[in-house]
Amino acid sequence: MSKRQQIPTKVAEKVTPERASVYTKPEDKVKEPMIFEQQNYTFFALGALLVAIGLQPDANTWDPNIIYSFRIVTLAPLVILAGLGVTTYGIFKK
Repeated sequence: MSKRQQIPTKVAEKVTPERASVYTKPEDKVKEPMIFEQQNYTFFALGALLVAIGLQPDANTWDPNIIYSFRIVTLAPLVILAGLGVTTYGIFKK
């Protein structure tokens, strides 16, 4: 029985994401466009501000007249929903 002679072959190096920066120059990288524009981020900030305003609690008070007032029961949830709506609008605005 004769042994087969193995022919040396050049094995290509695998380029992993960690090593990709070794093979590319910084000026060769293509900048991806941002998903959202400045106007979208303005809507996000406005929506977050409305949600924060709607969540403002009273100082540790247990007064039924304050807890069950129009501001706590009706207005605060509407302001929070408006903030979520503005944020959703900011996501879908193109």
